[in-house]
Amino acid sequence: MIDHCPASPQELYLDGLALILGESGLEELSRQDLEKDLLPARVVTMDKIASRLAAFADPLAAQGLSLMAGREEFSTLLRLCGEETPLLDPSIRMLPPRRRIAKGLDAMLHWLKDSWGLAFSMIEKDQSVIVSLPDVPVAEESQNANATYFLQGLLQGMLTWISGGKFYPAHIEQTAGGHEIVISCSPID
Repeated sequence: MIDHCPASPQELYLDGLALILGESGLEELSRQDLEKDLLPARVVTMDKIASRLAAFADPLAAQGLSLMAGREEFSTLLRLCGEETPLLDPSIRMLPPRRRIAKGLDAMLHWLKDSWGLAFSMIEKDQSVIVSLPDVPVAEESQNANATYFLQGLLQGMLTWISGGKFYPAHIEQTAGGHEIVISCSPID
């Protein structure tokens, strides 16, 4: 488990997978590619993690693991980096639910862009919020989807936290320029 504000999404992704798979599962994941072990330096690209995960599990399981890792890692991110994000600002927490969700997503996306250089755009619609992200350069679509599912899980973790425990369904759509995470504005009660 990391004990500092992660310097990259890769570091957070690996930590999330360690939480879900355990250290022995992460060691098994690192054996999927004999070029370099993930564990000692934990310095690797998102596409390398995603490709190893694709070799480790079938596509749906890999997507599910990535999603769960993202949801779990939001609490780690908030604990270690909360003061750096505007998410703890009381003015956000006091807004009505719909505005709080939009402001929380906007704050989270700006923080991810400023901290890690991830390019996102957000569009609010009547029944959903669409977060667009460009493709992560990877060899196969399944690898790109795994990294996108991790980011979806991270955003869903934030939404559950900012809404006081409600779950907001989301799904991923492929577009010509990358992926879109479509998040429903209506929680499942």
